Amino acid sequence: MSQRLKLKIGLYGLLLLFTSLSLADDFSNQVLNLSSSPRPLPDIAIDYLYQGMVHIGFGWDHLAFLFCLCILASSIRNLLWTITAFTIGHSMSMALSFFGYVSISIPPVEAIIAMSIVLMATQAWITLDAKQKKQSQLRMSSIIVIFGLIHGLGFASALESIGVAEQEKIAALAFFNIGVEVGQILFVSVVYCLLASFSKVGFSYWFSKFMLVCTGTAGWFWTLERVSGF
Repeated sequence: MSQRLKLKIGLYGLLLLFTSLSLADDFSNQVLNLSSSPRPLPDIAIDYLYQGMVHIGFGWDHLAFLFCLCILASSIRNLLWTITAFTIGHSMSMALSFFGYVSISIPPVEAIIAMSIVLMATQAWITLDAKQKKQSQLRMSSIIVIFGLIHGLGFASALESIGVAEQEKIAALAFFNIGVEVGQILFVSVVYCLLASFSKVGFSYWFSKFMLVCTGTAGWFWTLERVSGF
């Protein structure tokens, strides 16, 4: 591949990235019409499963973080451990925040989420070397759990903004979280298959490097944007 073609791909990729960032807020979750009377569990499940999937599907910051986790994983087993650690973290903090046991201002949380993307993108860049991927799984899982706790506060804020009837709180939290997990699994599966396909033609390394540059750039963009909005 010529240098000129690589440059064109890079420029078009960055243009697409910043276009996506500028449109991200247009895909906000809809506010549900709350009912004072009890609803059937299937109705609650459908509403909040859908909202959980929508939140992760258009949550560009969460997807960027997940992409970094995919790059960090050296095998499918390692990836499963990594995603599990993230799930444990965000599920815990999401429940604690949603039920009022933890109360933290959301703007700083959103800024820290953005910075977590920068940190993970940097770590993933470093660990692209196969030898460096043999780092302590326990250490990395612990770090990811901590970041998961932070992302969970963002998920809880999104669920509250949708609207939840008092009598549906437990079910709404459960199904919204399941929706988030379904979205995560779909996204991670696509990324893993994509990386595996590129690996067969020897392009996985450069694709990962390019995407990490875009992801890290997006992380800095969100960080500056969110900090300036305090």
